[in-house]
Amino acid sequence: MTEVSIQPNAEIERNWAMLSHLLGLVPIPLVAILGPLLVWLIKKEESSFVEQNAKESASFQITVLIALLIAGWLCFFIIGFFLIIGILLADLILVITAAIKAKQGLLFRYPFALRFF
Repeated sequence: MTEVSIQPNAEIERNWAMLSHLLGLVPIPLVAILGPLLVWLIKKEESSFVEQNAKESASFQITVLIALLIAGWLCFFIIGFFLIIGILLADLILVITAAIKAKQGLLFRYPFALRFF
């Protein structure tokens, strides 16, 4: 059996990157957006990997918030309720996928995300 050793900071960086994505699952929109931004501000000087993941996560959560606001307006027409369910389901699946990729040391680019940062 062979052991694979990683650099001590590599595991910490992966955990921070994963955290920046998982903060998007917090059901409070302000925390879901400010969480990744806070990780970005704290770790941007230390790790470009964490910085890229946190910026990607924050941009996606802002995109999700905009989509939810539009779907909320469309609730006057029944379609909005279905859109909200679809947006939240896609958010859950994509955030979990991004967190897994970050833990593996890969950068996940969210589809349909507006790039704010």
